[in-house]
Amino acid sequence: MTARLRATGTTAKEPDTVRAPGAVPLAGHTLRLLRDPLGFLLAQHGGAESVELRLGLRPVYLLTRAETVRRVLVTDQRHYDKGGPIIEGARPLFGDGLGTCPRSEHRRQRSLLQPAFHSARIAAYSPVMQACAEEVAGSWQDGRTLDLGREMYRIAARVIGRTLASDPAASRLVQDIEEALPTLMGHGFLRVVVPWSLPHELPLAANRRYQEARSVVRASIDDTIAAYRRSGTTRTDLLGHLVTVRDEHGAGLDDREIHDQIMVMLIAGIETTATALGWTFHLLGRSPEAERRVTAEIDAVLCGRSPTVEDLSRLPYLTRVFTEALRLYPTVPLLSRVATTEVTLGGRTLPAGTEFFLSPYCLHRDPEVFPEPERFDPDRWLPERVGPEQRRGFLPWGAGARKCIGDTFSLTEASLALATILRDWRLRPDPASRVTPTVRFSLHPSGLRMTAHRRSSPHPARGAGNCATGHDAPAAARQAQDAPR
Repeated sequence: MTARLRATGTTAKEPDTVRAPGAVPLAGHTLRLLRDPLGFLLAQHGGAESVELRLGLRPVYLLTRAETVRRVLVTDQRHYDKGGPIIEGARPLFGDGLGTCPRSEHRRQRSLLQPAFHSARIAAYSPVMQACAEEVAGSWQDGRTLDLGREMYRIAARVIGRTLASDPAASRLVQDIEEALPTLMGHGFLRVVVPWSLPHELPLAANRRYQEARSVVRASIDDTIAAYRRSGTTRTDLLGHLVTVRDEHGAGLDDREIHDQIMVMLIAGIETTATALGWTFHLLGRSPEAERRVTAEIDAVLCGRSPTVEDLSRLPYLTRVFTEALRLYPTVPLLSRVATTEVTLGGRTLPAGTEFFLSPYCLHRDPEVFPEPERFDPDRWLPERVGPEQRRGFLPWGAGARKCIGDTFSLTEASLALATILRDWRLRPDPASRVTPTVRFSLHPSGLRMTAHRRSSPHPARGAGNCATGHDAPAAARQAQDAPR
């Protein structure tokens, strides 16, 4: 999929707002969004500043330029709130947790949760993150073809299980959410693009599966909260923090609020990290030179030992690889907002209540911001190549006050998993499989099957030769990156 190039070298001016073609009476653009959401959205970029879409008879304006999106998310964010089709589709599942709550509740919720995501807390979680990746990868067999999406889910679910709720009583919760997540995420997107309530209420098999999965997870969360309340034990995990945290008035979170926060953390924490890891390995499997460079860097820095959070700053190419994977396949491909006051966008004055779509997937493919946008090029994130335009146009975690609170958590977890797996394994695409981006609330790599090959002697004996230790690690990593390509 390639974005339409904006016209250059001409005096013709694109209109600020246009209506997307192909609307069907009564259904609008719903069918096109169901058939090929990414292709349809990408086709609208490259021209007008905003494009009017129709979900049934409901107008939603797609904002197609990074500078306009920054206004909505950052500069003029006081005039916009969480709302629109994405949030309406998510709230029945997520409740009013931090990711979906209105602005009136956001500041209090964020201040209560922020200590749980402090850098020192994340560093304390990092050995658990690394151990989970080690356990899952350690179960692989040399030469075996894996459902890699499933394997990344196993890692992410274990991490969330051990950092969110470490009490043995919570083990059932993690199992339930891991089993229910594909159903919950897939059906949730249908609720975004199908604007009529009746299809979601009919006694269809898909609706029953969704309702059953949601009921199981909700009951499991409630049981876990009750177990933590009964124990009276102070725990340092995320749920322990939610149960005991107090605001400046001494008020804590009630069970409903804790329930909604756990639902967001479980689903977002597993889904986003697992899909980001899956896409990264998919891209490396198609890019032998990038894989060679990243494994050389890992070998030079780690010398066969397990990675730690302190090593991540000495793995700059690995960071660029993951950043580029997030550019091409942002975990959340589509966001929505609602205007809370009269606003002017796309050359039009729009009333309060107007709804907007913003697509990180499409914005990351703007050729004026990211040259050769379809090319996997980790070095586009070298400091000397990154300018303000790229920073403003890169939105994998959102931006502004509603930027994802778990971005550092997810980045740390994913980086440790990548370093752990690439230290010991080469993952090769299964030629019989076809990987396709599937839009749920996340951007899922459907059909991701890869064959695991154990690396033979991937590193010298510790302390031998040019094996990097201590202060030698950055220099050795640079040497590995600068080797002939």
